[in-house]
This record gives sequence, structure tokens and C-alpha cells, in this order.
Amino acid sequence: MTTTPGLPKLRALGGAAPPAEILRDAEQALELPPRLRERFWDILGPCLVEPLPRELEADLDRLCHDHALAPDSLARALKACRFLVRSAAAHDLDGRAFAEDLALLTGGSPRLASLLSPGYEAARAVVRSELARSALHAHGKVIEGIDWRIDVVTASSEASKLRAPLAVITLRYREGDQRERITLNATPEVLETLRDLCDRMLGERPPR
Repeated sequence: MTTTPGLPKLRALGGAAPPAEILRDAEQALELPPRLRERFWDILGPCLVEPLPRELEADLDRLCHDHALAPDSLARALKACRFLVRSAAAHDLDGRAFAEDLALLTGGSPRLASLLSPGYEAARAVVRSELARSALHAHGKVIEGIDWRIDVVTASSEASKLRAPLAVITLRYREGDQRERITLNATPEVLETLRDLCDRMLGERPPR
């Protein structure tokens, strides 16, 4: 995509001017039938995630068929709006700053901001959460879930009548595109250390 010298520099783009086609394509969203404009975030929301859902293309094709829309026109409008929303979220713009950027982009017209502002704050949280996960996944193993059970070791080849409590913890983790799992045994002393770590990260436990 190329930029146009006449377009303003936007905070959503880190102070850069937008690609030439962004304004043209985003404004196509304003030409949608009124019923679709009213529920525009129902359409745009599923388009914001990365990667895009597999069923999205079929859903949009059905939408275009039901409303006699040109698929290419809707696709360009959604792509442009997706670009603006994700870029603003990546630069952590709040709703007011995003609306100001949209007004600047459209020469002071409030129409695009009126279309995109209502769902922006919720979308911003979703996009930033996804970007944070992506940053973690790019640099090693990331825990995605935990399964556990409580056991008691009653005997071993070396001793009897042990009655030693332990937690059996299975960590489900992802490294790149690979999902794996590992099961570990943890003593109460180790669990105390983990609890202290969680308290430091999430806030101290309330008094008992």
C-alpha cells in the first residue's frame, strides 16, 4: 500500500499518513444499507482477530447475497476499517483520540467516527490482548491451561506409611504453532512458593 501526501498524519499510525486507499475504502462502509450500518460492529467484530476465522468468508458471502451487496466492495470496506481499528489499538489510542483521528482523516466529517467509535473500546481490549499473546508466543513456551488433582503418596520402594500430600499439575502450553503438555508433581512447599508469586503479580491476598 502507498501513502498519499494529501492525507493527514494519524496518531493511530504512529504519526504516519495512511495508505492511499484507506479513506476511499473505509468510506464505502458509510454507503451500506441503513440496517447494516446499525449493526456494523456485528460484521466488523469477527474480522478484527488474527488469524481470521475460517468460516468468515462464507458468512460474508451470505451477507452480501442476502442484501444484494457487491462482495468486493464490502471486503474493501471491512479491510480498511479493520486496518484503522487494529492500528489505533496497537498504538493504545483511547476512544476520544481514535474519533479525533477519524475526523481528521475525513476532513472534519463525523460520519466515519460515528460508525466506528461505538464498538472501539471493546475492540481495543480484544486486539491488545491478542497482540500481547502474539508477543509471548513469538518468544518461547506459553502456558494456555492447567489441569490438576490432589494426591497422597502412601508408599514407595524406599518407604511405607508416607502420607505425603502433593498436587499433580498438567500444564498445557504452546510454542509457536505446536501445542504440548507436561505433567509435574508439586509439594505443598512448592505450591506455597507459587502462591507467593501469584500474590506478587495479582495483589496480596485479603486477610483471612
